[in-house]
Amino acid sequence: MSTGIVALADELLAVTGIERVVSIDDAYAEGAEMQEVLAAVDVAEATTLDEVGKLLDVETSDPDSLRFLLRERWGSLSVSAKQALAAQLLPPEEYSTEGKAVENDLQIATNLPNIFGTKLEMLSLKVWKSRRAELINESMPSTLLLVDLSFVDEAAGTDEGLKIITALLESEPQAKIYCALLTNRYPVATIPEKWLEVCQETGLPPDKFVLIPKDIVSTDERRFLALIKLVVMNGRANALKNAVIGSFGTSLQKAESDLSSINIFDFEQIVCVSSLREGVWESDTLVRLFSLFHKHLVRDSLHTDVKVHQLTDELRRLSLVDVGEWAVPTTKARSIQRMEWYESAASLNRQFLPTELGDFFAISGRTDKMYVLAAQPCDLMVRYESKGRRHHKVKNAVLLEAYRGDRRGDASFCYDLEYFEPSVEWHVDLRSVHYVCLDVIDLCAIREDGRAEMALDMEVPLYLCEPWRARVDILRKQTSKIISKYQELLKKGLSSQEANAIATNASLGKLFSGKVDVAKKTVTYNFARVGRLKQPRAGALLSRYANAMARDAFEHSFVRSANTNAVALEDPPPKNDL
Repeated sequence: MSTGIVALADELLAVTGIERVVSIDDAYAEGAEMQEVLAAVDVAEATTLDEVGKLLDVETSDPDSLRFLLRERWGSLSVSAKQALAAQLLPPEEYSTEGKAVENDLQIATNLPNIFGTKLEMLSLKVWKSRRAELINESMPSTLLLVDLSFVDEAAGTDEGLKIITALLESEPQAKIYCALLTNRYPVATIPEKWLEVCQETGLPPDKFVLIPKDIVSTDERRFLALIKLVVMNGRANALKNAVIGSFGTSLQKAESDLSSINIFDFEQIVCVSSLREGVWESDTLVRLFSLFHKHLVRDSLHTDVKVHQLTDELRRLSLVDVGEWAVPTTKARSIQRMEWYESAASLNRQFLPTELGDFFAISGRTDKMYVLAAQPCDLMVRYESKGRRHHKVKNAVLLEAYRGDRRGDASFCYDLEYFEPSVEWHVDLRSVHYVCLDVIDLCAIREDGRAEMALDMEVPLYLCEPWRARVDILRKQTSKIISKYQELLKKGLSSQEANAIATNASLGKLFSGKVDVAKKTVTYNFARVGRLKQPRAGALLSRYANAMARDAFEHSFVRSANTNAVALEDPPPKNDL
């Protein structure tokens, strides 16, 4: 028995006041495993029966003889010997079925006492039914119940465990009952999705139980305890979510009242004038204002709620129990993190959001590279007073190359785009720099599909803010000049390909290529806006790029020294999270 594991289990249970652990499993039924093994002898191959004979230390592969010996010796065999026999006769089945996996059931009986010690009671289904009233009542201590999913060895159904949990959740007092459903049916990596499927199919509330694969009880005791931690955190986490949701609802009404209280004199200054001055859509300013009111009210409400403090303290104490993590971040967790850090192409382009620091651009047909806009945010602003123009000196911007796959080259000149794409790494190379005309970049911001294309007869999108409506007229004039130049070059004898390359050139190094269609009066480039790195991480990227370009440079040293004022290129780079 590992004293470390027992101490962790005790600590975990003590935080929530759990005094008893009850495991209900058909593995505890008398002779259950033996019957499985005896039945398997009838259908086993001769080579398998030879191995069974060796394990029993006899020179026979006769099924009748082996069944007799197994029946006679089973009670005196060690757990490891039983596991070896089960492994020969009952190899684990595919996880898509229940797959009895007798070896796992044997491990349950052996390993659970090594984890929970004297707090554990192990009951078969028959014993559970006879003692249920004794164990579950108003005077019961807080109890953790580990319920097997299938009870076929006691002539019950493969989903009998769900019936047990359903009945438990209808019992009183619910606050003293913590449930885990143990199964051989699913591997640990699929547990979150399968758990939700079980909830949807049965109607069981997800905050009342957690699904746990049986095999980790023996293969990874700490991971098993990490899942037990989720069991005891589950109800508290749900209560905290409900408290926050309730605060949001109450604060929403107050925030609506605060927003409504802004009279026309304040409204014109706060919303209209400030938005025009900075080139921001007025409704976005209203959203910002409402969010300010609402966030202040929600935080004030939560910080003065005694119940919220109690729940967070309890959850924190549970989190501090160092059993490790049950698995890598879930798909849901990664998705939420991506939502916080990145803006999707659909969201950006459908809303006609202006060009901004951190915008991603991709060339058509290239899935392994992107280009990230690295420019000072104020320089990119198109303000109302400038009538669709930026500052007259801001004409070009830097695009940094981002690539898909393992990090290449010096880590000091790399910025990681974590969680941008599931299971795939993306990195920005701070040395792969392209200088591109902003007029061409801006074409992406005035189209719902994000493509860099302009038609002379295009209508100004309704959803553009006022400064960018004026910007469309300027981009239209620039497009007209490109078409005229293309036609002039054709008249001078240049080929269509040559004329296109010269007239549409928008970057040093010809990163993007354009095409003029005189008949349709369009200019189309081969790239589109495909996302955005949000602030403050976009600002962190810009700072990393600026620092990399402004790094110190010294005359070479005449001697080799371990100490230097210059930052060595092999030094580890700072983390992205500033």
